Amino acid sequence: SRSSKSNTPSALGKTRRAVEFPEKNLNDLIWLGCKRKKAVTEFYDQEGQPTLASEYNINLMMAIVLMIGAGLRKSELFHLFVEDVLSPRRMVYLYHPERGVHRQYSGPNLTRQEYLMKEFGRVSRRRMTGNQQVGWKNLLITDAENERSQCYFLPKWETIFFRLFQEYRRLVLPDNMGHPYLFIS
Repeated sequence: SRSSKSNTPSALGKTRRAVEFPEKNLNDLIWLGCKRKKAVTEFYDQEGQPTLASEYNINLMMAIVLMIGAGLRKSELFHLFVEDVLSPRRMVYLYHPERGVHRQYSGPNLTRQEYLMKEFGRVSRRRMTGNQQVGWKNLLITDAENERSQCYFLPKWETIFFRLFQEYRRLVLPDNMGHPYLFIS
């Protein structure tokens, strides 16, 4: 966690200690907390056997691993595009939600906001209202040209995340989505 030992201001102006999740409970959080009550048969493999995706909520597992293993904030998760995860190179980039550069396969590069509007008729989740709005704190941008920062994982969490991501891409993520976001319901 970013500041698990620090004091943080509360709404009343008093200082209180940030609550940290006990490290000894992380495996239970992932392997028991994300277990489905009932298997999802549409995620079974070609032989009709259960898979990781049929038995576990992989979306939730990936979110937890990104938060505990790469230090992402909850709000940052919801700005990730599927293509921000480069599986073969085992890299994850976090882009500024509007100014981040979206590299077109042909044509000029667009900002992420321009890309969302052009391809999906959408505004950034940062600019939405209601329950679709997602916050954004000023992340340290280490690649100014692309308005992004690479996410770095703690040992073991990178392997877990990319295993989950491969299963997610293979079995869960639908084709022809109406948006580019990694995390969907």
